[in-house]
Amino acid sequence: MASKTSKSGNQDDSLQFKKSANLTFGKKGFLDLITDIANNGFAISKEFSVNKKNLLLRHDVDFDLECALNIAMLETEMGIYSHFFFLSSSPYYSLDSKEVRNRIERISELGHVIGLHYDASKERTESFETQKKFLEDSTGIPINIFSQHNPSLNGFDREISPELAVDVMNLNIEFKPIYMSDSNMRPRRNFNLAFQKEANIHLLLHPEYWILEISDFEDFEQSMMLRLPKDKIEQFSQHINLMKLTLRDRELLDLENRL
Repeated sequence: MASKTSKSGNQDDSLQFKKSANLTFGKKGFLDLITDIANNGFAISKEFSVNKKNLLLRHDVDFDLECALNIAMLETEMGIYSHFFFLSSSPYYSLDSKEVRNRIERISELGHVIGLHYDASKERTESFETQKKFLEDSTGIPINIFSQHNPSLNGFDREISPELAVDVMNLNIEFKPIYMSDSNMRPRRNFNLAFQKEANIHLLLHPEYWILEISDFEDFEQSMMLRLPKDKIEQFSQHINLMKLTLRDRELLDLENRL
C-alpha cells in the first residue's frame, strides 16, 4: 500500500507492510513454491531448452550466509541447481572470515553456480575487476557471472565485457524470459498466475525470506535483528529504512500510473 498522508498533507514515511497476497514465506512456503513451479511444467535449469518451459532460479545473498547454505542444501536434495551471488564487501558478512568462505565453497560443491553480486556504488574505489578478483581469491572459485546489487539505487552505466563476466540478466536472453523477484517480500507480479501463463522465467529469491520462519516484512526485520551482531544493528536499520522508502516510491508510482 502507498504511504499514508496526514491531515497537514505531509507523507508518513512509515509503511504498513501487508503480507503478499499470493505468497507464503518460510521453508514451507519455499517447498510450496517449488511444487507450484513443477506442477506448472517448468524445468529449473541453468540452460534453457526450446522443448520445455524454463525457469532460471537465482539468489542474491545480501545478509546471511547460513540461510544461503541452508537453501542450497535444500535445493540439492530436490535435484535443483541455481545461481548464488555474493558481495565482495558486504556490511553483514566478510570474505575474510573462514566460516563465510567455507559456506560459499560448500554451496559450490553442492553443484550451484557462484557469482559476484556487483555493487556499482563502489566502482570508484572498488572496481568490478577488484570485486571479482577478491571473491575469486577468497574462495578459489573462478567467477564468470554477476548480478547487479540494487541497480535502481546504485545505477549501472558501465559496460562489462562478457569475456570478463556475464550479467545473469543476459543468460538465455534469446528465450525472452520474464523477470520476477521477491523484493521486499512484495513482488510486483503474481507468481501463481505467471507460472500458469509464462513459458520462460528468471526468478530472483532472497534466501532469508525462505529459510527463516517468517510471514511478513516485520517478521524478517525482527528475525534479522536477533541474528546480526550488535555492531551491525544500526546499519541494518538504515538499510531497512531505505528498503521501505524504495517500496513506498514504487507503490506511489504504481498508484499514479493507475490514475
